Amino acid sequence: MTTPDSLPTNRLGVAATIPRSKSWPWYHEFIEDKLTSSVKDLLEGYSGIRAEDAESHVYKIVSKPSNVPSFLDYVTKCVVGPYSSICVPTTQLRAARDMAWEIFPWPCIGEFWFISLGLSSHPSYPQLLTHLKSDPTTTLLDLGTCLGQDLRKLVYDGIPASQLQGSDLFAEYEAAGHALWRDEKKFRNRFIAADVFATQGPLADMQGTWDVISIFMFLHVWDLSDQKRACKRILNLLKPRPGSWIIGAQSGSINPRHFPLRPPFVAPGEERSVYRHSVETFREMWEEVGKEEGLALDVWVEYQRDEVSGNEIGEREGGKLLFSGDDNRRIYFLIKRL
Repeated sequence: MTTPDSLPTNRLGVAATIPRSKSWPWYHEFIEDKLTSSVKDLLEGYSGIRAEDAESHVYKIVSKPSNVPSFLDYVTKCVVGPYSSICVPTTQLRAARDMAWEIFPWPCIGEFWFISLGLSSHPSYPQLLTHLKSDPTTTLLDLGTCLGQDLRKLVYDGIPASQLQGSDLFAEYEAAGHALWRDEKKFRNRFIAADVFATQGPLADMQGTWDVISIFMFLHVWDLSDQKRACKRILNLLKPRPGSWIIGAQSGSINPRHFPLRPPFVAPGEERSVYRHSVETFREMWEEVGKEEGLALDVWVEYQRDEVSGNEIGEREGGKLLFSGDDNRRIYFLIKRL
């Protein structure tokens, strides 16, 4: 169980006090171009939602059950119980996206990136499917799973849910994911509420468990020092044998550097930053961490081929990206133990 001491308040401010304001520039009223044909296909084929109804479903009206505590109660008391897998439609209306926004106002929630199928866009996705299908005991952990879109895509593409697990800091994402994908019964007990940095708890107890770990849009929320710490934790979660994988993508930059965080993600006057890698610095980081852990790693990394500036999370304010610069690029990577 995630404990209050393990919440990332030292990096993003006190989570419970961050306003869930819809006036933040990264809160979008409409989906715009995020609802791609691939997402519509998944909603129809996996969740049984017709393509013409897909957009209205993402705005679908749901309510949180009355026995779910407030987000503040969750953070301060860390209540985790059976409510986490319950979410039913009622006449008391609530938008599914806004349910996730109330959990935490991440830019990926406000900008509808949580329905983006990042894993299946990875150049090595076909290889990953073959790897998972070749042995039914092969397991995958999706760290920073949010509403679990990549896991549902894997199931739709033929991977049994029993081989998959998702983990995120906030337990309430499980209910929001069930609401979005309409799969509470067929995708049960696939969620681990935990902090990757916690030295005790469910993830800490699962060291050496996973054949593949997926980390999409995960590492870039920290500064360089904490990214290295996270990399070591992730390596410890992998099975300690050659051929274990880490696959993912993150926001990067052709000019690597720290970007200062601003309120509401830091307190007024507080100075904290996030680090945006180039492909060179990202490779160097993993090779350095591998050496420190005594592990030989094969690190493949490259920029997204179209390299479109501003195609990442980070709404513009006054013409300037809030969380990165105009030299922003998405980085794909695949890391294997040798």
